[in-house]
Amino acid sequence: MKPAEFPHRPGRRTRCTTRRVFPGKPVLRRVCDLCEDGAGPLMTLTEQQRRQVLRTRTWTWAGIIATCVLMLAAMLWFPGEDRGIQRGYSFGKHFLSAMGKTRTSLSDNTVSCVIFNGTLIMAGTILVMFWKARATFLTRPMARTALRNCGLTMGLAMAGIGLTPYNIVPHLHNLMTYAVIAFGVACFGLCLFGSCQEFESTKSKAGWLTVVVAAGAAQGVFWALASKGIISSRPALPLMQKLFVLLLAAWAGWQSLLFGRMCQTQSSVADAGR
Repeated sequence: MKPAEFPHRPGRRTRCTTRRVFPGKPVLRRVCDLCEDGAGPLMTLTEQQRRQVLRTRTWTWAGIIATCVLMLAAMLWFPGEDRGIQRGYSFGKHFLSAMGKTRTSLSDNTVSCVIFNGTLIMAGTILVMFWKARATFLTRPMARTALRNCGLTMGLAMAGIGLTPYNIVPHLHNLMTYAVIAFGVACFGLCLFGSCQEFESTKSKAGWLTVVVAAGAAQGVFWALASKGIISSRPALPLMQKLFVLLLAAWAGWQSLLFGRMCQTQSSVADAGR
């Protein structure tokens, strides 16, 4: 029996036939629980989709690791901007875009600039692949199309940040940054509210939503206090920027783990049905 043939009525609690048809298959317990909770039939992936998802998982993890290493390298090569005060990159004083400048107030910044901006172009390319694969697990065709389009725009904007150094075209650089934030929020929302239940549990979604909302609220408070001169914008805002980058990397890594788990479940169900 193929997974798509399991009889279910979405929205109603049903008795899953998987236990009866495939007794003694522990790998299918999670599928059975989802079915009996009214989640509907198990989403099935074609072999081409499964390979694409697994390939994207590999690229995502490789991108996260490479980005961390390259960012650290760019920080080490960064000459600094304050003459006689501090040399090098400061986590609490500099925004990430400082490493992308072609020149600082102290000296030439070609090495750090090339590493940082090249990393953003690479990350933007991988983001397009990631969102395309992630759209596979949304329930509605319109939501899948929206996620692919928003993900494509976010990836292009991420690469656009790397192509527009702040010291040369600051307004265009900021525009690309705002586009990444806006379309990133849209992509996160589509994944949060449009994913099929068997891909990610409600508890997991609620946990990530809580963390992101708390971080966003903290960012808003710090920005408001800094704009009124109550606190200094540094180190609060540069550190918050890095926190959001870490959250994006952590969430993408978690989603990649779910990619692998979903593909494994699909393979187990298909093997049991043969």
